Amino acid sequence: MSEDDPSDLASSSNFVTSSQVQYGKERIERLLKTEKEKYVVIKNETVRDGTNCWKVFGFPAMKTESDGPLTKIEGFASCRKCFNTYAYTPKTGNTRINGHKCVQDLKNSTNVTKSSSNTAQRSIAQYATPKSIKLCENEAKTIKDLTAKWLCHDIRPFSISEDRGLRELIQQCILLGSRHGNIDVNDVLRGAHVNSIHIKSLADNYRSKMKEQLKEPYENNCITISPDMWSDKHRKVFYLGAVATYVDTDHQHHAVDLFCRPYLESDKTADNILIEAAKENLITENKQPPSATTTASSSSNNRYSYDLDSSSDSEWSDDDDKLTLDQYISSSNARNVQKDKDVSKVLYEDVPYLAKQALNTITTCKKLVKYVKINGLNKDIQEAGGVCLQQSTVVRWLSLIQLLESILKSYKQTRKILLGRKQHLFNVDTKNVRDLARLLRPFKRVIKLIQMGNEPSLYMVLICVLKLRKILASFNNLLEYINEEQENEKIRKRENDERELAVSDEEAVDNFESEDMKFFRRRLYQLLNSMFILDIRHYAATLLNPRFKQLRKCSKGERLNCHKFIREEMAIIIENGKKEDEEAQQSSNNLKRKKMKRFGREFENDASSSEEEDKANKSDNESFDKIPQPDELDVYLKLTVDSDILPENPLKFWHENCATFPVLSKVARKIHSIPATTAAVERTFSAAGLVVTERRCNVNPSQADNILLIRSVEMMNSRTLEK
Repeated sequence: MSEDDPSDLASSSNFVTSSQVQYGKERIERLLKTEKEKYVVIKNETVRDGTNCWKVFGFPAMKTESDGPLTKIEGFASCRKCFNTYAYTPKTGNTRINGHKCVQDLKNSTNVTKSSSNTAQRSIAQYATPKSIKLCENEAKTIKDLTAKWLCHDIRPFSISEDRGLRELIQQCILLGSRHGNIDVNDVLRGAHVNSIHIKSLADNYRSKMKEQLKEPYENNCITISPDMWSDKHRKVFYLGAVATYVDTDHQHHAVDLFCRPYLESDKTADNILIEAAKENLITENKQPPSATTTASSSSNNRYSYDLDSSSDSEWSDDDDKLTLDQYISSSNARNVQKDKDVSKVLYEDVPYLAKQALNTITTCKKLVKYVKINGLNKDIQEAGGVCLQQSTVVRWLSLIQLLESILKSYKQTRKILLGRKQHLFNVDTKNVRDLARLLRPFKRVIKLIQMGNEPSLYMVLICVLKLRKILASFNNLLEYINEEQENEKIRKRENDERELAVSDEEAVDNFESEDMKFFRRRLYQLLNSMFILDIRHYAATLLNPRFKQLRKCSKGERLNCHKFIREEMAIIIENGKKEDEEAQQSSNNLKRKKMKRFGREFENDASSSEEEDKANKSDNESFDKIPQPDELDVYLKLTVDSDILPENPLKFWHENCATFPVLSKVARKIHSIPATTAAVERTFSAAGLVVTERRCNVNPSQADNILLIRSVEMMNSRTLEK
């Protein structure tokens, strides 16, 4: 909804025309909050000081120039605290203004102050917040009875009584009752139809505010749009969803759902999805934000369609562990693998027998967890001292690691329960499970690091790739990493004073690598080098984190290319700043009044010409070999900062040092707005699956979009308050 859209003006009494510009109360509230340098609330000079409402309220006004006079916006009165705006003229009176919360709070605080020395009993209406009391036993039992009847009658989950939103709603109702007395519940809570209409209205209001918030990051290329597709299981409707990740002027990182709407096009390729996302007027074809993605394809019938021919594993010498992928392919004993072949594929028939057994172990583990879930045995396992077995899903690779680790921690208890109940017993090779979990543990750490949604994550991609390459290069490196992680886990548990659950006797690390695990480790190392391509922005994001600015373990060429890229970005920002200054200067010169030229003006001193003459004189005496002055990047690279005192979030560093690095901090703001993964939009689809369920399959797709938008904005606001 645009600013001039009349839909945000409730009635003719809610908008006026001031200086050929239409103002509505909602627009004035938004301008007072977002453009504080231009729009302010001025005091009402026509009333006496004793009037309570005008101690809080005033008139909205606009600055025509930076140092110019204030122009009052006629027909409105605004609160100086919360900027709530009401239609007001001297004829309408102060009734609505006196009912405003900020005015009531001022009156209540004044009444409390005046009656502090009075021994008379004060009424509860004099307090902004009622005194906290404890319910008697009968009253508490009545509430519990009503809650239990509600949960059972409407088949609601027990945890709904702990919902934060429900508790805030009830608390607000209690507060209203304390102020106004006995209130009919029908005057407080509305029906389903009214709530549905209000959700649409609230979502439209949020969209209008969101466009204002995204305008500045979009103009400065500090926003990334991540689109993706999703289909609900019930109505089989295809949805196009998009999440905006951006960094504001205070270097705060935000992620908000833009939309999740039906996608009716038959072409569902990535290019067409970007075109459809551009139609939302949130991104344009020439400003599509960069993204770093990895794609994976799956095959059916449990068949792994790899193309790399693998003969006996003995042909791979220990020295090959130290080779890069290109060196390995070009080596004489590379098993005749040609460069034109896809190294990401190998035929299932060529997989070693022991490796096939390990794959069968994974299948058995999945069947075991599914059996436990269906028969409801997880509770018995937990009561026996184990942990809940976690199921694996094809869309979440991290869940496979969690499945294997949960079986390791609870295998004894699970086996005992199955034997005691004479139920089906699964023959799980615990050694294979332990070895697979050990091999996948580095990926578990990496996935958690790069899937952060509330903080910048792109800088971790390069670090994680280099770390995985080092770990997978040899078995000794893998053992070293596992031992390091176990020590860190013990330290964390000791610091948090928690009961130790991990690293039992059964999970002790073997100092031996079986042939099947060697095959998987080497395959992972190959795939890591062949399938993942690092972009220059990965390097730039890492360099713009002061912890990793030296780009250690990177080649000199990679560092120089990264420096070149950042300097190019700095040059673009400087050039754009010059254009803006020239436009502002030109508009300012046009507004200046022409002055009468004095006689002999051309002979007077001129500051600009004298500076040019000084430079010319200096250039005559200076050598042609000039030493280039260090720029912001050079100063940043030479900056010495203790890594232990640096914040985990690199944006905090740039916010604190934006005055020292005015241009480089803008580059950091731009680069760190790019997420490492599309996990944010996947979380949106997870929430959409809770909105469109089997019991709510008739939810209108546009209403589902409204629900997801409101949810996302509220979550973003709560995270901002926590910060």
